[in-house]
Amino acid sequence: MLMNGPRAKKAIDDNGLHALIASTTENVTYFSDYRSESQQYLRGKAFVVLEPNKLSDATLVVAISEAKDIIAERLSWINNIRCYGQFFVESPTENLTTAVEEEIRRLSSSVTVSDPLRLLVDVLKERRLHRGKIGIDELGFSPSEFAKLTQSLPDAEIREASSIIRQIRMVKTEEEIKRMTMAVKILESAYETVVSVAREGMSWKELVGMFNRKVWESGGIPASTLIAIGKQAYLRATPSKSLQRGDVVRFDPFAIYNYYYADTARTAVVGEPSAKLSKYYQAILEGEEVALKLVKPGARVSDIFSSAVEAVRKAGIPHYRRQHVGHGIGIEVYDPPVINASSQIALEEGMILNVETPYHELGFGAIAVEDTIMVTSNGFKYLSETSRELARL
Repeated sequence: MLMNGPRAKKAIDDNGLHALIASTTENVTYFSDYRSESQQYLRGKAFVVLEPNKLSDATLVVAISEAKDIIAERLSWINNIRCYGQFFVESPTENLTTAVEEEIRRLSSSVTVSDPLRLLVDVLKERRLHRGKIGIDELGFSPSEFAKLTQSLPDAEIREASSIIRQIRMVKTEEEIKRMTMAVKILESAYETVVSVAREGMSWKELVGMFNRKVWESGGIPASTLIAIGKQAYLRATPSKSLQRGDVVRFDPFAIYNYYYADTARTAVVGEPSAKLSKYYQAILEGEEVALKLVKPGARVSDIFSSAVEAVRKAGIPHYRRQHVGHGIGIEVYDPPVINASSQIALEEGMILNVETPYHELGFGAIAVEDTIMVTSNGFKYLSETSRELARL
């Protein structure tokens, strides 16, 4: 199970909620273990309804077109599945041979609602939650849909709850850690493959193609293959570039494994680095190392931010500026906390973070070092394992 049940219950209780409703693709996946393709690709709707004292009795609301897959492949731990819409799978009773087929037939024949919002309201009324305080993940609704939902629940106290759900997700479960560890391994394997063969004259398209193929072959999905070259390395892509002697190469890609993200950054140079590149790279590396030394339960992310920025300035880039020096990561690329100057979030054991101190300059390019770590009881553990030194191509 992906969901951190005790943490979810505590967050729901602390906010005085009688129910919590997940509505975005990521949050429905987190609470149900099921990724709705209708929701992700077809603008469909899916919801999970949770009660603090009945977490094991959650309800999953999905399109009927998806129910057959959920049941047949046991794609969710949730047994209470409610469906809306239409999808025709003929089911003459004499041909049914398994309990799964009988369950699909039963669900298909029981669907009477085409509107997912109406079904959600029906579920809340059936569970006697329609007069309670309900936290709703507002990001899965358009403004008009959210207004329609609240109007359909006139006796309920509605609270926007996406921030509550993101707070729940900050500390990872064992299953999440397992998936994220694999995601990082896949990403770093692709990086090492590219670095081992990249040579002067190779094109940007060759590098990106090689990286993406390795990710696919390793069981991952390329999400954003940021490999940028030369004086335009501050851009997300440099498709007209090929590797030339002296070029800096910034690697800052995303990859996905089983819905979970990896995001690790490294920097390489073709041939020998310039004096400026060497100096600036050592400065950002020093900033990252200072940030990492501060990571432990209870540390304030704002303190980590200010210490990292100041360290980069002292180490050789006196004008260094950043909006953040890292972020949480998980089922979204940016989970909380964001390590910036304003956040007062304190680190907790089990958080997974990306710590980074990149630098971008017009006419120079960009350099980056970024690592994925897990907060432990007395510090942190690296999930990323490749060398953080400036790589030579």
